[in-house]
Amino acid sequence: MKRSTIALAWVAVLLLTRAADAAVTFRYSPDLAHEANPIVRAFGGGWGALLVLNIVLLSGTFALLALWCHRPVAVPGDVGVHDFWLFASQSRYGRVYPRGESLWRYLPFYGLRGPRWGQLARELGFVIPPLVSLLSIVSIINWYLLFDAKAPWFWTFFRAATPWYPYVIPALPLYFALSLVFYRVEWVHFRRDAGLHDA
Repeated sequence: MKRSTIALAWVAVLLLTRAADAAVTFRYSPDLAHEANPIVRAFGGGWGALLVLNIVLLSGTFALLALWCHRPVAVPGDVGVHDFWLFASQSRYGRVYPRGESLWRYLPFYGLRGPRWGQLARELGFVIPPLVSLLSIVSIINWYLLFDAKAPWFWTFFRAATPWYPYVIPALPLYFALSLVFYRVEWVHFRRDAGLHDA
């Protein structure tokens, strides 16, 4: 699949899910009293602040996505042609790490010590649209459980876990999984450009 096709799909899905999340939020909490967004909760500002936050998020994401789509980073030589993990390590860090160490380097804070910043920017451009879309869907489900299903157990969990949930707790494993999808897509393009069939 072409990069431009993936990028357009990500843009459409992201815009749709963000609009749906905003509509559902307005239905259940028009005064944002139950909004879980930590920035809105901390600084207030109402719908104006939420709108500005979304514009900044979407603009930055689309810029990174365009960077990945139109200016992909080339991986030198034939490193990783026949091994996905070698390719992912070389592509992200500019050197080959053992598989276990490559996985550990995805951990927060530690994972920011090694990647090439240009490649990390492209990774974010690919990962953020589906990540934010999935978190938006989680948010919509949250509103249903809180107000339509009226599940007392979920109210207790939601109050105790906010703001870690619905943001940090689901975001970390989702980011890791989506970043692996990103490097798989990059690997497929790399092999195709090398004249090899995908494995």
